[in-house]
Amino acid sequence: LFSFNHSVLIPLFAERTFGGDAGTLGLLFSVTGVGSLIAALYMASKTAPSEHRLAVAAVIAGVATVLFALSPTLGIAIAMSPVLGAASIMFFITANSTLQLTARPEMRGRVMALYGMVFLGSTPFGAPIAGWVGEHLGARVGLAGGGVVALATGIIGLWVIRRRVARTVALPEREVSEPTVGERALSA
Repeated sequence: LFSFNHSVLIPLFAERTFGGDAGTLGLLFSVTGVGSLIAALYMASKTAPSEHRLAVAAVIAGVATVLFALSPTLGIAIAMSPVLGAASIMFFITANSTLQLTARPEMRGRVMALYGMVFLGSTPFGAPIAGWVGEHLGARVGLAGGGVVALATGIIGLWVIRRRVARTVALPEREVSEPTVGERALSA
C-alpha cells in the first residue's frame, strides 16, 4: 500500500527533483530493472524461502528507498536504483514462494488469490496517496515515507522472529520418564 509505489513517484523524482526528462526517467527505471533481474536470478538458486529473508528484504528495500529519496545527486540515485530493484524483487519472490510452499495444497489457489488481491489490489489505493504526497509534499517525502514503512515493517518482522526463536530456545526440554498411571490407562 505505501512502500512499493516507485513507479508513481520516480517520474516526479526524475523531473522535479533532478530536472530531468524522459531519458532520466528511462535510465532510473532501466537501472532498477537491472537490479531486479540480478536478484531474480539469484533468488532462482535459493531452494527454500524463509521469514527471515522476507524481513531482511523489507529492511533492505526500506533503507534503499530512503537513501534513494535522499540522494543529493542523480548519480547517487542511479547508484541506489539497482539496490532498490534487487530488494523489491527479493521481497516479492520470497513472499510469493513462502505462501505457495506453506499453504495446504487444497487451499493454495485460494491463498494465492487472496495474496494477489491484497498485494496487487492495494496498489490502486496506495498509488493515489503516493501521488498526492509526491505532488504536494515532494517526491522525496513520498519515497522516503514508503521506505520508512518498509523499514519499520522489516524491523518488526525481525523482532518477532527473534522473539519466537528465543521463546523456543528458552523452553525446557521434556524429560523422558515413565508414563503416569493416567497415560498408561489411556494407552490401554
